[in-house]
Amino acid sequence: MMNKRGEENNILLEYVIFFILLIIFVSAILIFGNRASKQTDNIEALYAKQIALIIDNSKSGLKVNLDISPLFEDAIENNFDGDIITINNEENYVLVKVNKGAGNKYYFFSDNDILWSIDTERAILSIEVT
Repeated sequence: MMNKRGEENNILLEYVIFFILLIIFVSAILIFGNRASKQTDNIEALYAKQIALIIDNSKSGLKVNLDISPLFEDAIENNFDGDIITINNEENYVLVKVNKGAGNKYYFFSDNDILWSIDTERAILSIEVT
């Protein structure tokens, strides 16, 4: 349809494009809000930092048992069946993951060897500094 100036009027096309962009924007906000409401990232960061600080502030011979049941609950909720916690002695980092994403990695500075295990029945992380 032509307007008075002789230009074609594409109001319908403009509305369709606006509607599609609006749907994309609202979807992105809902996805972000859903992920933020679960606070998965916060729990991963909290435990990664806590474990790394325990390792950094420990002396040889220390044994620590840490309750990690909130991590197990989040992993079950997110249908994640991989390694929830990984402590890498060679590169000195703690990695905590409760979903299929990248997880949260936190580095520690201690040169001590860390022996660790997870009791999945009781949701306990055992750390021994040697």
